[in-house]
Parts: sequence; C-alpha cells; structure tokens
Amino acid sequence: MSKKLNVLLQEALRNRYIMKIAIQSYNNFAQNIAGGVRTKVFNYRESLKSFSEIECSFFDKWSDRLADYDLIHYFALKPEFYEQVLLAKSLGKKIVFSSIVPISKACWIRFNIFLGRYLKIHSVYYLNQRILDNTDAIITETKKEKDFILQSYKYDENRIFILPNGVATDVQGGDPSIVKKKFGFEKECIVHVSRIDRNKNQLSVIRAMKDTDIPIVFIGGPDPNDMAYYEQCKAEATSNMFFAGWVYHDDPLLASTLAAAKVSVLPSYKETFGNSIYEGLLAGCNVVATNALSMAEWGLENDVISCNPADVDNIRECILKAYNNDINPTVIEKVKEEFSFNSIAKKHIDIYQSI
Repeated sequence: MSKKLNVLLQEALRNRYIMKIAIQSYNNFAQNIAGGVRTKVFNYRESLKSFSEIECSFFDKWSDRLADYDLIHYFALKPEFYEQVLLAKSLGKKIVFSSIVPISKACWIRFNIFLGRYLKIHSVYYLNQRILDNTDAIITETKKEKDFILQSYKYDENRIFILPNGVATDVQGGDPSIVKKKFGFEKECIVHVSRIDRNKNQLSVIRAMKDTDIPIVFIGGPDPNDMAYYEQCKAEATSNMFFAGWVYHDDPLLASTLAAAKVSVLPSYKETFGNSIYEGLLAGCNVVATNALSMAEWGLENDVISCNPADVDNIRECILKAYNNDINPTVIEKVKEEFSFNSIAKKHIDIYQSI
C-alpha cells in the first residue's frame, strides 16, 4: 500500500461516523447486587464495547447532556422517564425502549389511557403511553410481551422488535466444591435463582420438595416490600434447603452452584423471559420452567420441562423428572450460539441503524 493511500485510509478511519448511545434505566435498577434488569443492562453495555461503530455509556444526569448523544436506549418502561424523553425528542434524538413490562392488567391500562386522554387524569399508564408516542422503536424479549404492548398501548407493530436477552458464559465451568463446602452437602443439588417473592414462587418449591433429601439452594434476596414472604419461606424450609442471598453475577458462588446443580428451576406465575432458564441450560443443568413462558418460541420446547406454578404436586413431579433425567450436552452449544451477548448486541445495533 502506498504511503499516500495509507494516509487517506487513516484519515477516513478517524473521520468515520461513530454512533453515540446513552444507556438509561430506572433509578433503583442497580440497588440489588443481582436481578434480571441489572444483569441485562450491565452485560449489554459490556457487549457493545466490542463494536467499533458504537460508543456507549451510562447516562449520568449530573454531567452528561442529551445533546451529545445520537440515541437514548431506556431499559424498562417507567413514567419517571417522561420529561427526559420529551426533551430528547425535542433535540431530535432517537429513542429506543427495552420495554420489560409486567404482562398483566391490559384492560386496566387501556382504561387509564382513556381517562388521561379525555378526562385529563394522568396515571402512570397514561404517561407511559405518552412516552411511547415519542419512541422510535420498542424491543421486547418475547412475542408474548410484544402482543401485550400492542394490546395495552397504541403503537406501530412494525416498530416493535423481538430480541432475547444475552446469556453470560461466566456461568459455565464453576467449581462445585465451593457451594458444597459452604452449605455442607455432597449430592447434586437443585438451584432456584431469582428474587424471593410471591411471583417467583419459592414457597411452592419448598413445599414440593420438603420431604426429600435433595439439597436445594435459593440464590436471591427478598422483595423489600414483602419481607413476610421471605420469612415464611425460611420458616417452612427444611434442613436440605439453603438461602445464599443476593450474589453478584461474577461471584464464583453462582457458577459453583450451577455446576453443582442437576436442576435449575423457575416456576414463576408470571415471566417475560427468565434469564436463569438460559443460564441453567448453558451451565449444563436440566431446567424446569413455568408454563407461563412458551419455550417453543426459542426452539427449546424439548429441552425444558414446563410446570404449572399453581400446582405444588406438578412442580414436584417435574423437578424429580428433571433430576433423574440425563443431561443433554447439545443444548449447551445451542444456547451459546443463539443467545450469546455478541450475537444479541449485533442485532441491537442493526435496530439502531435502521432508525
């Protein structure tokens, strides 16, 4: 390559367009050291760093200016973003929401939007509608979540994109002896990774498995608004059940527990995606998951046992079946290939560029 051509190439690289992305989420999203939204946001930011056409950072309201960014990506549809979204829109910025909404009360949401539009009663749902009116694209984790958005809010279906969460490979290859020494058990265990609350349904797992000698490890802290549920879980737990509390995603204890586990269970009443399902599969566990999710959407209907979260006997039956089944090693590579952070991040960039 000639010296002149090399100089021109270097100048072109310096002057190429780099999209500046601000990442936002609700005020308390990082207050727990674990949790689905926190994990999603932090891992997503890390995965974007490998793409040279993107420059991304967490938005700091104390020092950053919306005017300095091309696009604002919000994680979770919350009314607290209302004024900032209107400002960003007035500045000509593109706005993307990863909706992360509870899938319930569609009729109530529509009624509240009606009240806001015609009677000027501005509920959180009306504010959410106004936010979506100024949003360029919505990303949902499943078709079920997309359908719920369409049912509850007025929005253009062509601007809703379905992308699964990325899965962190650091859940693989843990040392099972760490968790076994910590809690003093030897057998393969069962693990339940999520916040301890009524929706995630730990109490049903406790009641389903209380007369077995299989170790069960609950990873996650209590819902601060319902400590009574957490206390009830601890009160009914038997000697084969252990509470690890909140665990950082990169804490060796998480990978250790998944390595020691034969089964990962998530019998939630309501669920939009369920990160722990995919992390369990990636770590080589058999998985029992709520039938509130359609695993067929991601081609995993033959790899996950679905249970009825309202039926303790069914939860027990499914867990014991999974515990006694052989592990299918082929699913590990399937999850790694289809749900890797790099793959999901690239699809986000494609959406950014399309708008």
